Amino acid sequence: MNDNTLISYFLFKWVLYAIVMEIANLTLKQMEIVHWGHLIVSAGVIAGVTAWLDHVLIRHMSRFSLALIDLFAIALLLYAIQFLFISFSLDTHSSLAVGLVLAIAEWFFHRYGIRWR
Repeated sequence: MNDNTLISYFLFKWVLYAIVMEIANLTLKQMEIVHWGHLIVSAGVIAGVTAWLDHVLIRHMSRFSLALIDLFAIALLLYAIQFLFISFSLDTHSSLAVGLVLAIAEWFFHRYGIRWR
């Protein structure tokens, strides 16, 4: 995989994560992101970590295993980011719910979008 592919993959994930997190912010009562900049930075951090995980692990694991790793990585990162930003608050259930939605989106993207193997 070349650098342009990794950068475009990261940007795609960043936009996808920002959209899903904004929808979750509007619909979940347990998730509250007051400042939109915190949402953008959080989505970027999570997209960077999961893109790096995919880059390292995609040749060695199945799509389902990658989706499970993404689920726990996203949920853990979402829960940890709330301690970094004061205006970002959520509980464990909402972090797992958002992580599950993003992991399902990742699985579909790994299934139909990526031809790296």
